[in-house]
Amino acid sequence: MYFRVPIELQETFLREVRRSRLRSSVVRFPVLLLVFCAAAGGFLLIKSHAVLELLRQSLGDNLSDQAYRLLMTGTVVLCVAGGLVYLLRRIYR
Repeated sequence: MYFRVPIELQETFLREVRRSRLRSSVVRFPVLLLVFCAAAGGFLLIKSHAVLELLRQSLGDNLSDQAYRLLMTGTVVLCVAGGLVYLLRRIYR
């Protein structure tokens, strides 16, 4: 739906639209982060199990299993968070 905004209200209208987009992005970020982290983690465990096992063998005994899991989880969360920030910024603009 399109409508004409009077000239004297255009600046106020644009400010309100930007503010509402920013607010909705901030509210959506944690939910999207959880959903996409779960999806990325599932994809990593199911599809790239061989790559993870190769990485585990290349690291050898330098890392414990707990440290390895923490490293992989942190990597997934950081990558997903970076991608979400990029997408939400593109939507905001």
